[in-house]
Amino acid sequence: METTTIMETTAPVAEEIVLLAEDAVAEVEAISEVAETRDYWTPEGLKESAPIMGKGMLGIFIVMGIVIGCVSLLNNVSGPKKKKEKKQ
Repeated sequence: METTTIMETTAPVAEEIVLLAEDAVAEVEAISEVAETRDYWTPEGLKESAPIMGKGMLGIFIVMGIVIGCVSLLNNVSGPKKKKEKKQ
């Protein structure tokens, strides 16, 4: 295969890759502009998110309590293992 033939077949693909890369760069720049103008913390946001966070933390503690209770119950039900005494 000649060099010119290879260049002719790969040129359209390379051009498309360049166009896709330019589009990706434009999207990243647009996203970064939006991120720069956005307020990340506001008192109103805290008022909205605090109850949700509290419910999540309460749920975690309830599940931990259930797991601890089940483990304690299983330990009490099974009891300590008794050692057999060796006859002398």
